[in-house]
Amino acid sequence: NLKFSGVLFNFFVSIFLYFLIYKFRFSVYGILFVFLFTGFFGYCTGCIISSILLKSNNYYVVTMALSTTGLLFLLLSAYTLFSRKNFNFLNGFIFISFILLIFIIVVNIFFSFSILHLIITYFIIVFSSAVILYETSEMIYNGETNYILVTISLYCAIYNIFISFLGVFNSD
Repeated sequence: NLKFSGVLFNFFVSIFLYFLIYKFRFSVYGILFVFLFTGFFGYCTGCIISSILLKSNNYYVVTMALSTTGLLFLLLSAYTLFSRKNFNFLNGFIFISFILLIFIIVVNIFFSFSILHLIITYFIIVFSSAVILYETSEMIYNGETNYILVTISLYCAIYNIFISFLGVFNSD
């Protein structure tokens, strides 16, 4: 019960900080809230990584997740840049995938199937990869001018990929 309340607290703090970032996206305060948002997520990530390292001393799990995430981000960004393709068509896929992810996660909360957890993990990687393609394309080819929102979107996509790879590489 205490663990669930911690998850809820992190969820509500994240939503609150994201709301503040969106509200102040055109001002200097938006950058301050970006720093608070990334710092809060960094703190949460530190707790996750330390629990992985304390439980099994699997430093290679963190290294593999970090290097795979970095490589995936670089490859997706390079593909967007060098293919000169506009990935604006992924907008509908991203929206439908988000709704589907929320539904599957809620189903998994009540039924807790291990195969469903694995499907969610891989689907988050695909979803976040699509977000990286879309946001990078928006920034390069469609003249996205609000870099605060692009930064947060890319950060959340990279964060989700990293956490998902941690789960994949740490599974027993």
